[in-house]
Amino acid sequence: MRTAALCVLVGILGFGALGAEDGTKRPLAAQLDRKEAERELQRRKAQLERLRQRLRHYQAQLAQLEPPFPSPADETRPTEPPVLVHRGTDAHGQTVYSIEAGGATFRAVVEALAASARVDLVIDPDVSFRALSTVVPVSLDGVGLREALDLLAGRFDLDYSLGPETLMLLPPTKSSFDTPEERLRAKAQLAYQLALVKFPDNPLAPQATLILGEHFFAQGLYPQAIEQLERLLRDYPGSEEAVRALFVTARSYLKLGDTQKAVEAFRSLVVRYPRSEFADDALLELARERLRENKPAEAIPFLEELTRRYPDGDRRLEAEVLLSESLAAAGKSDKALAHFQRLLRQDLPPEVERRIRLKLAKELKARGKLSEARAAFLEIKARWPKSQEAVEAYFQIAEAFRAEGNKLAAIEAYRGVVADAPDSPQARLARLRLAELYRRVGLADLAIGLYEKMLREAKQGADKAELLLGLGECYRQKGNLQKAQLTFERAAAAAQGRTAWAALRRAAEAAMADGRPADAIPLLQRVADQATDPKV
Repeated sequence: MRTAALCVLVGILGFGALGAEDGTKRPLAAQLDRKEAERELQRRKAQLERLRQRLRHYQAQLAQLEPPFPSPADETRPTEPPVLVHRGTDAHGQTVYSIEAGGATFRAVVEALAASARVDLVIDPDVSFRALSTVVPVSLDGVGLREALDLLAGRFDLDYSLGPETLMLLPPTKSSFDTPEERLRAKAQLAYQLALVKFPDNPLAPQATLILGEHFFAQGLYPQAIEQLERLLRDYPGSEEAVRALFVTARSYLKLGDTQKAVEAFRSLVVRYPRSEFADDALLELARERLRENKPAEAIPFLEELTRRYPDGDRRLEAEVLLSESLAAAGKSDKALAHFQRLLRQDLPPEVERRIRLKLAKELKARGKLSEARAAFLEIKARWPKSQEAVEAYFQIAEAFRAEGNKLAAIEAYRGVVADAPDSPQARLARLRLAELYRRVGLADLAIGLYEKMLREAKQGADKAELLLGLGECYRQKGNLQKAQLTFERAAAAAQGRTAWAALRRAAEAAMADGRPADAIPLLQRVADQATDPKV
């Protein structure tokens, strides 16, 4: 309103200034006859009167509005009632606040709370004046700082950021109100918090606290989830919800990357609630965490305990599969094979059976039992030809032929992998193996064509260097030593460390073999210089 009124004033002032300028530089009476001049004057007077009426209308509206901030000259303006905030400590040593406010505004309440919490309050300019100036009756007793802020800011759908020294009051994030369901969840959260503050001794309080904690966990607010759930464990340790709260607390610590506290919580759950429905889940999570850290030997005891304690549990099959794989990864081959074979005697879902048979075949191959491994791989390919396990099995068959020295059979199998699954990760390695085998059996032209095709698709770095080294060997095999030298130099430029040094040495050898010592000497000098590099 004020802006509109100011625009009107500026228009009036500008109109007068333009009229004065016109009268000075170009007199109106000198260009128009008297009658036209009088008509123009009447028109401008009428326009000026309309602008004055509009200005009086805006001024009347402004007079009805209360100014956003108290004026120092307005001594009759009543002061806001005081906000009483008491900071204390509960029975568990946690800092809590008691807040009493009758007719105070939301801004005054938040300012008082921030002062008591010893943090600076910063209000984002986009926070609405209406929210800040609204009177909010408050009566809270023994609540945490975050809980109080959730309750206060939640009334106006506002957000906040709380740091060690600063509290920032923020407008609602865009994602808060993307859907009506999200708005309802936010209101439900606020309702649960209010209920817990007003009725902490109600029999439903543990359940409400658990629901709040799980709500925060689902929203990715893991510190808030931990705060709620640990309060449940502290205030209602004997409740039925305690075991679930402990499980979600442990998962929240995992999400935050605090593995130590997560493991402690999972282990505490197994010890305190060994017969609960979450005990096997806790052991499984402990094992998974060890496997994520690539520590299969440390995962084995948790998986063995799970299968021993809960032989009929929902997690038994998954635990046995992970146990077999962990034994194989930890180098306990005999136990792994026994576990794989015992699992295969059970009635397994198809996806689990494929996974186990593939692991069993790989373990047989790793132990040097190539014929048994090949038979196991062929069974997978025959029974599930369209599966990802079949692609891996076919590739492993080719690898077994290559390990046995059967180059032609390996070539045929690698070509089958490329034809069946050209976009699979195995196909890329199969092409590399094919090019290498083509060169070894004397099919250098086929190898060169394959290397050049892969180079067109390759990225810079180690992959390109490996391809260039193979291509250089093909040119050397064909007797084109100059091209071999140039290709090895390209490999050295793409590689690092020992690979780059080896590529330079091959380039120098190719130049020497071609009878060009002048080209070889600089290369040999670079080889000698790099030989002193500790990375080489």
